[in-house]
Amino acid sequence: MSTKIFQWATMKEWLSQADAARLRGVSRQAISKLVRKGRLRTLTIGGYVLVHRDDVIRRKTGRENSHESDIVSGVKEILAGAPDQDQSAVFEWLRETRKIHPLEDEFDAPAEVILEAVSRSSDLTKRGVRGVIAEAIFKVEVVDKLENWHDVTPDGDYPYDFLLTNGKHEVSIQLKMQRLKAQRPMTANEGYTLLISIFRFFIQPMSSKRFVSKERNSR
Repeated sequence: MSTKIFQWATMKEWLSQADAARLRGVSRQAISKLVRKGRLRTLTIGGYVLVHRDDVIRRKTGRENSHESDIVSGVKEILAGAPDQDQSAVFEWLRETRKIHPLEDEFDAPAEVILEAVSRSSDLTKRGVRGVIAEAIFKVEVVDKLENWHDVTPDGDYPYDFLLTNGKHEVSIQLKMQRLKAQRPMTANEGYTLLISIFRFFIQPMSSKRFVSKERNSR
């Protein structure tokens, strides 16, 4: 590739990693980290790895438009260019001083221990946990984002998981988890086959016995 094409590509759309670092106000190592993680589009010319100008500007603008303090932004930039072992060390230090969820206080156990307990539990327990997680996801991702509908679910056990109202009407919602068979979702025909087998094994003999019993009584 000619020098003119190289210069045009560099000046028009692509930046050296050093220029990208200066544009974002971060270290060269931070840009290299983003490149390795695939966060920036790259172009390799003559052994030089260039990054796309739009990607660099977009990430810089996103940081400026956020409500992060300079300290938070600076720490993020440092960690972005830090080795994995250093990032893990910082995370472990934060976990010693910060809790993820109030459940840690309620159970008097860190989140890692709670998750380990769930992973060691039976399939039946995991199925129950999955159901609770499904309810939480539905609450956060669906119910809380509805317009003109409000969650008025009362405390206690009811034949529904959510009760919603728009001031005129009420709608009750019950979530159902898809059953698994051999660690895969069970299809409808497999479920019906199971019910038919149960019917044939239990119901039909009972019906026959009742029929014989009545016939004997009639005699």
